[in-house]
Amino acid sequence: MGRKHLEHLPERLQVSPSNIWRDVDALLAHVLQCSTASLVAWSEKIVDLKHEAEFLRLVSRRELCEPLEYMFGKAEFRSLEFLVNRNVLIPRPETELLVEVALKNFDINTPSFRIIDVGTGSGAIVLSLLWALRERFGDDYLLRGESIAIDICPAALEIAKTNAIALGLDEHVNFIQSDILADVPSNLLERETFLEIILSNPPYVPDNEVLLPDVGEFEPKVALRGGAQGLDVINKLIEELVQRIGKNSIFVLEIGFGQRFAVESSLVRNGLEAFRIHLDFCGIPRAVEVRREFFS
Repeated sequence: MGRKHLEHLPERLQVSPSNIWRDVDALLAHVLQCSTASLVAWSEKIVDLKHEAEFLRLVSRRELCEPLEYMFGKAEFRSLEFLVNRNVLIPRPETELLVEVALKNFDINTPSFRIIDVGTGSGAIVLSLLWALRERFGDDYLLRGESIAIDICPAALEIAKTNAIALGLDEHVNFIQSDILADVPSNLLERETFLEIILSNPPYVPDNEVLLPDVGEFEPKVALRGGAQGLDVINKLIEELVQRIGKNSIFVLEIGFGQRFAVESSLVRNGLEAFRIHLDFCGIPRAVEVRREFFS
């Protein structure tokens, strides 16, 4: 029944029919509050009218291309569950690369640190990094540092705060509404620290790029669109953060497909010639790691 309603989606979303059939299973499992694997046990059972109505309501939403993450109100990132709604981007697997790059700069002997997440959205990046540090080095390790989660959207910050509370990390993060660093209190940025990690997954989709409907019609444009070439916010970030990238600072930036050379040019133009490109799991240049000194 659900499959018939969604039979047009593979073409609209440019996925195989099996992807959509998995969506149907996920919707039914959500309604029945069971795993998709256990649906086999329901194959001979009749779903009651209440559950059927709820299932068809969700199918109708998916028929309009609404992402399952918004329908369920949650998304997975680095094996953690994050609350999401239409005020924040759905965190992507490729963005996990930013956390992996940042993690390599910490060790048990790091005496103090500061993490700055610019455009935090759901908080997935900074919270996943803190979670990983806690798992790797213990609870007390987090007391060595401070974290700042920045977003221009107050509704996004509320989502990030909720996620921090759910993960038991709220005491370790300052949530600040700001356009990049403009409204961040100077006392938070000027404290001496051994290591400063600045992370950002900025809006980098060109304004005229046609997006699939589950992205373009549902996810927040302010977090997606980055101007004519998709580089407006990236260039502003580089120009504003260039003063912060000293001997103790590392800037890790996510970029879009085909933007590598334009971003490299912007970095060099701003005097930042020490950078390394990291490829995502598809072999696409996805993260740029910037330092003041050259890599060894």
